[in-house]
Amino acid sequence: MGKGTTFDLYFPRTQQPISKVEPIPAAPPPDEGKETILLVDDEPMLLTLGKAIIGRQGYQVLTARDGREAVDIYKKSSDKIDLVLLDLTMPNLSGRDAFRLMREINPGVGVLFASGYSSESVTDHEHRDALGFVSKPYSPAVLLHAVQTALTKKKNRTAAAPA
Repeated sequence: MGKGTTFDLYFPRTQQPISKVEPIPAAPPPDEGKETILLVDDEPMLLTLGKAIIGRQGYQVLTARDGREAVDIYKKSSDKIDLVLLDLTMPNLSGRDAFRLMREINPGVGVLFASGYSSESVTDHEHRDALGFVSKPYSPAVLLHAVQTALTKKKNRTAAAPA
């Protein structure tokens, strides 16, 4: 007894309301969430959180820390990757350049852009070719909705493509 450490934490008073924490939605029905997502972001925390959020829904999640690594992974596994969630601003190779290189590998690559900047930073050409845009920071619900919407859009494009 009498051994150990005591910590006193002092937090400043605030009149601000406590922000509501948004729960992660329940898992999708058994026939959904089987796709593979390549999550690309240079922020380790976003990779970890994004992988947990998306993975909890049953998706297989691959990660890359920059555009160069993403293109290398895509080159090896393009036939297994259903969607690339791609940050626009990264070191070594931007999301924009990674998208261009992935399109050379597979013109039908499904990309969902993510950025802390406005979607206006995406060109008209990129908007047309990509499956959507999600603003960072995003909540789990917003991220999952964007991923599910992009996957649905990709399935619709594939179904509408001439055989």
